[in-house]
Amino acid sequence: MGRFFGNACGGWLSHVNVYAPIFKEFPYVLPCLVSGGSFLISFFVVATLVKETSKKFQNQQKENSVTTTSPKNMNGRAPPEKRTTCDIIKIKNVWVTTLFYGYASFLGTGLQAVIPLWVLEKKSHNGFGWKESEIGTVFAIAGPCYTISQLVLFPKFIKWFGYIGTSKMNSLIYGVLILLTPHLSIFRNLPTNGAITILVLAMVALFVLRVMVFTCTFVMINNADTAGFFFFFVLFLKKKNNPFLYFRMMIWKLYYVRATANGIGQTFGSIGRLLAPAILCNIYAYCVDNNFSWPFNYCFVFYLQGFLSFFNAAWLHFLLPEDYEKRCEKNVDEVAPSDAAPKPAVLQNTHYVRTRSSDVNDSDSGDNDDELGVQSLTHKQIELEEINTKK
Repeated sequence: MGRFFGNACGGWLSHVNVYAPIFKEFPYVLPCLVSGGSFLISFFVVATLVKETSKKFQNQQKENSVTTTSPKNMNGRAPPEKRTTCDIIKIKNVWVTTLFYGYASFLGTGLQAVIPLWVLEKKSHNGFGWKESEIGTVFAIAGPCYTISQLVLFPKFIKWFGYIGTSKMNSLIYGVLILLTPHLSIFRNLPTNGAITILVLAMVALFVLRVMVFTCTFVMINNADTAGFFFFFVLFLKKKNNPFLYFRMMIWKLYYVRATANGIGQTFGSIGRLLAPAILCNIYAYCVDNNFSWPFNYCFVFYLQGFLSFFNAAWLHFLLPEDYEKRCEKNVDEVAPSDAAPKPAVLQNTHYVRTRSSDVNDSDSGDNDDELGVQSLTHKQIELEEINTKK
């Protein structure tokens, strides 16, 4: 929905000076105000209503952490040392998947930045000679199409090819389509409605492929943190005094590593989105202004993106371990049955533990110090639910 209304508002409101002369000198004020107002509303909701940003929830988490790691509960043992961001990013699967997300963000933002420049060019310069409202129409029509594709096509692609297979295949097809995109200028002399139809079809295909790659990337990043999990699982097996305390710490560590990996991924993604418009738009302008011959004319910037998309597919193919697909499938597909009535077990710390087993290969953690020489382990995915007990 955001992609639909955002693109529609950006395109249509940028031409609002036709209907309201007051915006003649500043035609982009109104769309910027709408965008800024939407951001403020989102910021207010996140800052006040979301549990993770609530001060009350954070204080409660700190109190629980202090209670858990107190000397009385630790039986004289110091809690395991907290791993830093640098330690986490050294995990092979973390930097492979997060950098892939950065490349994908660069491609997605770069395409959205270059397409408007290209279609705004005059027809004599191999553009379409469009206005902002026509660009908004293309993106507004394409938005719902690739949003619906997430519900219809994405589950089928995952079933057929898996998360990594879908990412590699879509990256290859995406690269081919980007290489062909600048040659759509042969349709620039068609009526506006016909040209819009062709561009909509092209944008829908590109956006559907791109969004599926992003969704797969989130799954891959969330499953890139197993080195930290295995380390604490081994600790749990070794502890005879109060083992469930280390059980809790193991789960906390897993969440911490996973959250840090996601934060690293968002950082790389932000860097990609920041650099793409500055680099690609300047390359496009330089090639057009100097009137270079093919392939260094207006097509060159599209070719760069196409080859980078091929590089993304090769990146996943050669750097991720073979068992990574199985791990993603197991961690996503395993869901606790809702009708199962587990038998409550009242522990000393008033925690109920429900466990499920799955086989995971730890061959990807490389030379990480936490590997402890273990090549493969059976680990348990745990859910902790706090319950109040009455004596």
